[in-house]
Amino acid sequence: MEPLFVRRKSLSPGVLNPTFIAWRRHDRIILSWIYSSLTPAIMARIIGHNSSHYAWNALEKTFSSSSRARIMQLRLELQSTKKGSLAMIDYIMKIKGAADSLAAIGEPVSEQDQVMNLLGGVGSDYNAVVTAINIRDDKIYIEVVHSMLLTFKYRLEQQSSIEQISTMSVNYVSSSNNRGGGRTYNGSRGQNYTSNISNYTYKGRGRGGRYRQNGRHNSTNSEKP
Repeated sequence: MEPLFVRRKSLSPGVLNPTFIAWRRHDRIILSWIYSSLTPAIMARIIGHNSSHYAWNALEKTFSSSSRARIMQLRLELQSTKKGSLAMIDYIMKIKGAADSLAAIGEPVSEQDQVMNLLGGVGSDYNAVVTAINIRDDKIYIEVVHSMLLTFKYRLEQQSSIEQISTMSVNYVSSSNNRGGGRTYNGSRGQNYTSNISNYTYKGRGRGGRYRQNGRHNSTNSEKP
């Protein structure tokens, strides 16, 4: 706020205060800088303030109220975010983003609280790694927790992939057995072949004997000289 002697526009009737004139010139430059740095929506909140001091105070009140609301929003996001269907890396980055935003506006979250918020939203599939982290006696850093969760996620994906391949193999074998179950193999072909052979009777006439077929099939060359 400008000093009292500066606020005196005139020293006496008809005599302007040169100090006030110089201050007023500089104050208008500062006020112009403030206006030029604002968006139209924010600028509308300080319209009517004719000095940089009053304009700045109005901005401070506006943003301090917004900051408190923002802090509450980020803290709620930090505590209520769940992994759900998110990829593990996306879930980690969402929690980290909320913590970083709080730190940027002067409300840092302790590393221990970040770890607890992170583990609290991963779901029952990660009970093993959550238990392993909780029973540790030494201090654990948030980067280590990130690494453990990502490694455990990769292991779960590997196991799921192996189980799917195993299930597909079992289904394939079962399907193959079902398709082959209707076939019956017997010696009918061999028996028929033997029977056909037996239908031929041979009668020899010396070296140039003839043969006759007594079965259903007739030989194309029934006699040879």
